[in-house]
This record gives sequence, structure tokens and C-alpha cells, in this order.
Amino acid sequence: MDYQANAESLSQHPVPAWFHDAKLGIFVTWGLFSVPAYAPSEYGDINETFKRGGRFHFAHNPYAEWYLNSMKFPESPCRAYHERTYGADFAYDGFVPLFNAEVARWDPAQMADVFARTGARYVVLVTKHHDGFTLWPSAPPNPNKARYHASRNIVDELAQAVRARGMRMGVYYSGQLDWSFDPRRIDGVAGLLANGPLSRAYARYVDAHYRELIDKVEPAILWNDIGYPPDGDSEAVMAEFYNRIAEGVVNDRWRKNSKALKRLLGLWPVKALVDRWIDRTIAKQGLSLSQLPANCPYDFGTPEYAAFAEIRQVKWECCRGIGRSFGYNRMERDEHHISAPDLIHSFADIVSKNGNLLLNVGPMADGTIPDLQMKRLEGLG
Repeated sequence: MDYQANAESLSQHPVPAWFHDAKLGIFVTWGLFSVPAYAPSEYGDINETFKRGGRFHFAHNPYAEWYLNSMKFPESPCRAYHERTYGADFAYDGFVPLFNAEVARWDPAQMADVFARTGARYVVLVTKHHDGFTLWPSAPPNPNKARYHASRNIVDELAQAVRARGMRMGVYYSGQLDWSFDPRRIDGVAGLLANGPLSRAYARYVDAHYRELIDKVEPAILWNDIGYPPDGDSEAVMAEFYNRIAEGVVNDRWRKNSKALKRLLGLWPVKALVDRWIDRTIAKQGLSLSQLPANCPYDFGTPEYAAFAEIRQVKWECCRGIGRSFGYNRMERDEHHISAPDLIHSFADIVSKNGNLLLNVGPMADGTIPDLQMKRLEGLG
């Protein structure tokens, strides 16, 4: 059908058979954060750190890809590591030339071979994470940072290698968060919801990036994260995607929060109350299996480091790292990674309940997949 830019039309989109049959995808979380490649691993995974409070979690975040936010806390292990390793005056942007020098050695064919041997049917690449750095030289330049992109077109090169081996290519994009536009520190869930640029210019920037990725990459999956700018044309983007890619799918993280709500959550008294309530809820019940209720059309849900206990009618996909982080974390040891037998059992359990497993790899800056991750990929394969 010819999809229109409204929820009624987009909700008619069926989940294509290939996505049901795919079962296994590979997530690739790679970027500037792969240079320092640091997060504290001794405090547990995301479920364990959140139980100690929102501020504790964000200051001791086990996700290495959150390095830029983590280093903004004076008490954080990340800040101590950064100052000890690079110096207190070394800016995060200083990782750009270091990353681009490392990525010159990357072999996309070799990476795609690993994914194919694992048995993956699709690959989802992080094209822009929350730091705003893009893994392709986008046509709309970042207005705040000159040449804030990879020196190679990593998105296109990996897409070609993936398709040459019979797999489908998907793109992850951080829609709501972009710290090159909104550098405020996130220290709780209220701050997470309030963070993100509110300008119409940023919304147009995100829309333009998605349209460029659809036009040039023709991905099978649009995997948005955290949310979408309030003024963004997400439904128009989805309609254009479905009309262009007949068997394309989108995830459920396109939620739009109003500007009024985001401003309200940024006010200190409201923020403090919301964070206190959320901290108490998580301490008692743990993290929810889903994000905030989706107020957008979507094809599949995306619980993170979690799986459902029963068969679900709505298609879903568990995303998780092999270790406690998505981005490569040099501090993770063998015991911080899921074992191959546990990974196999988890995969079978997820698939039995109408889910797919999107298993993440966090390459080193030069594209090398660390040995501890390779062992799990080989075991699963």
C-alpha cells in the first residue's frame, strides 16, 4: 500500500516474513568512545547500577558509549580515568583524529565474515550515538562542530560488505539525544527525558539525516533510540521509508515528548521529585522490560538486557551486549561476559517467545572485535 504520514496508515504495516525468520541480528556499537574504551565494570550491569539510584548509575555507567556524559561527574571513575590517561584539559573532541587514524586499518569484509559465520541474518550499525559523531560524512554538516564525522564512510562500506554475504543492513540513530547540541549532564531519568535539543533546526537536522540514510543506504531497519525531537517529522520519515523499502521495519523508540513536558522535567523541584519516585520504583521492582509506552507506530519492541517470560503476540527483539557494555570496554574481563552456553540458551528462549536477539559487538577503534567477544560469537555460531 501507499503509506501516509499518519499513525492510522503506518499502523497497517505488517512485520515482513524475513524479520520473523531472521532470529539473530548483530548490533555494532562503534564511535569516538571506542578510543578511550572505558567504563567501570565492577558495579554490575545496568540493572544492578540503576538499583543504587539514577545518579549512581549515570556516574558509574557500565556503558562505555556514555563516556562523554560519565566524565562530567566529579566523583565518577570515568573522570578519574580520563584525567589520569589523557589529562584534565583533553577535550572529548580530541578523540576525533585518534579514531580516524585507527579506522584507516579497518577491513569491512573481515568484519562481515565474522557476522555471517555467527549465523546472523541482519546487522544494525550505530551511525550516530548520543555524542553526535556520525560514522559517515553526512550532507547536512554538524553546525556546532566542524568535520565531526568519520574520515571513512563506515556506514556505506559495511552495508556493501554485509549485503555481499546475504545479510540485511540496518541503521541505528540517536534521534533525541545529541550532546553536540545539548551538552547538559544527565544524572537521572528525569534528566534523560528532559535532555535533547528542542529547536526546529535540530529536528530538521535529524529528519535530513534519516532521509539521507534511507536514500543512500536503503536500510532494511530503522532503529531509533531514546526518542525523537518534538518538531521532527518522524511519521513522514517512516512513510517514506516504507514506500521506498517494501520489507523495511522500524523499532519502537520513536516516542515524542512535548516541549512543555521536557521543560517541566528540567525544573529542579520537578526533576528531584520524579527522580526520587523512579529511584524508589526501580529499587523495588527493577528496570522495566520496555521503554516508556510507545506513542508512535512501530513494528517491534526493544527490551534491553531483558527477555519476556511468556510468548508475545507483538514481535519483539532483545538487544544486549556480550558484556555489560555496548561500546568496547577495556575494563571488562571474562567473567563480565555472558558465557557461550548461557548465550545459546538465552537465544533459544527469546526465539521461542516470538523474539529476535540483537547481539551487540563493540569493536576497538580500528574495527577489531576483541577476543572475549569473538569467543562468544564463535560459540553461538
